Amino acid sequence: MKPFTIELPGSKSHTHRALICAALAEGESLLENALISEDTLFTLSALWKLGVKVWEEEGFIRVKGTGGKFLETNGRLFLGNSGTSIRLLTAFCALVPGEHVLTGFPRLQERPIGPLVEALRQWGVEVSSYRGFPPVSLKGGKVQGGLTQVDGSLSSQFVSALLLIGPYAEKGGIVKVRGDLVSEPYIEVTCEVMEVFSLKPQRKDDNFYLPKGLYQGRHYNIPPDPSSATYFLLAGAITGKPVKVKGLNPQGKHPDSKFVYLLKEMGAQVELEKDGVIVWGGNLRGIEVDMRNMPDAVPSLAIGAAFAQGETLIKNVGHLAFKESNRLKVISENLRLMGIEAKIEGDNLMIKGGKPKGALIDPQNDHRIAMAFAIASLKVKNLEIKDKGCVKKSFPTFWDLFKRLREALG
Repeated sequence: MKPFTIELPGSKSHTHRALICAALAEGESLLENALISEDTLFTLSALWKLGVKVWEEEGFIRVKGTGGKFLETNGRLFLGNSGTSIRLLTAFCALVPGEHVLTGFPRLQERPIGPLVEALRQWGVEVSSYRGFPPVSLKGGKVQGGLTQVDGSLSSQFVSALLLIGPYAEKGGIVKVRGDLVSEPYIEVTCEVMEVFSLKPQRKDDNFYLPKGLYQGRHYNIPPDPSSATYFLLAGAITGKPVKVKGLNPQGKHPDSKFVYLLKEMGAQVELEKDGVIVWGGNLRGIEVDMRNMPDAVPSLAIGAAFAQGETLIKNVGHLAFKESNRLKVISENLRLMGIEAKIEGDNLMIKGGKPKGALIDPQNDHRIAMAFAIASLKVKNLEIKDKGCVKKSFPTFWDLFKRLREALG
């Protein structure tokens, strides 16, 4: 059977980081295949307000780099529900003269940012937050640099934010990571993008060394989004019909690139091709897996577990409580509505596979939960998703591609 083939939009993680690097670079950059979504547009719009010449063209985002030199700006940056935006831009604003307030919707104001604020203070930045949460207020224009320490146990984005601006600090920077670092591969993504723009941190154990330097403008082709790939790979696994994701590299630095191997471990058939990956179903079985470094793939894995024989134990994912929703709670509640046993045990999620039934799914404005549960509807009658529009956060074309997928798989 010929596989249903999908081409994915660009990676959200790479797009955010490339926008920051290009804005600080010497010269002009063209970001090809950049993701245009609600989250990345919040970052783009904020950069424009901070004096960066950045705009969309057909197939590209064009950025005229500042070389790290900014005119004074003052004002409020509204960043919706984009946790990546507020964390990366809080650090970025430290370089921009003027007084800035970064805020967003109520859920964003429940997502921690205190460790980043404290680390920036150690670099001499005048910055404060509300009890460790947004809104963030800061006076930018001077980053002394040197040694700073940051707790990485809640989010690796605190580390990434510091790495991205470190070379522009007066003394360069050394970032020492404390705590039990989560989502560590996303730091590798950050370093990968920095290297594209000609700067790369040097790492020794838990220390990152950032000598002074300038990013250089580039024509950068953003890779496909592995997080978006998980939904379509999941479709092949639970329906038994082949689905191909073009351009996906399972060996890439993005942690969700490895999701295909989890499906294989559960019993799905996987074929790696030069230009992508094909997955089709088998008799899925439950697995035990540590997902500390793959948090965005947990909703897709949870749906796979619902159709698998036996129990699946998803370990070390307590930090999902601080995503767009309390993701563990929302996943387990919706699975139980479908007649699937699911319970939270400390930082772990246990799911016992069975025969899911129809239900009205409330994703609580969480794009990844909406998309994962939509894939379940390929196998379950009368399964409906509320608030379908929340997918625009990371994957605005999802429903169009999902319709094609449903028609192709019959």
